[in-house]
Amino acid sequence: MNPQEVQESFNQKAAMVHGLMLMCHIDGNISSRQMALVECYAKSLPEFFGRDFQEYYSAAKVVAAEAGGSVDQAVNAISRITSKEMRERLFFCVLELAWADGPTEKRIKLATSIQQCLGIEDRIAHEARNSVSVKFGKSVV
Repeated sequence: MNPQEVQESFNQKAAMVHGLMLMCHIDGNISSRQMALVECYAKSLPEFFGRDFQEYYSAAKVVAAEAGGSVDQAVNAISRITSKEMRERLFFCVLELAWADGPTEKRIKLATSIQQCLGIEDRIAHEARNSVSVKFGKSVV
């Protein structure tokens, strides 16, 4: 990859981490269950496996700061992810984070906004919600 492609790839991965952290913090502080999931993603997702997750996390904090406290701007920042696979993987992970401690109204609303921003088809979103609700034993809202 040329330097521009390397930077674009890094920016997309940072946007992915930003999306994860956005869901974790929508209700305030990150829960222990959410932190465990993020740690798992950092060690197992192909975007981060064998890489320094802290670099992406640091870049994601900059993305969050650029949103200036606006949830809409924060959600819009994840639109820089161009890979369909990364978009779908992020959406599934966001749902897991939303359901980990129970889907609240804020988490459901944010998940829907992220779905729209990423262009996730309703059919795929419905299947993902069903899978996550089975995993965490909480009904789909």
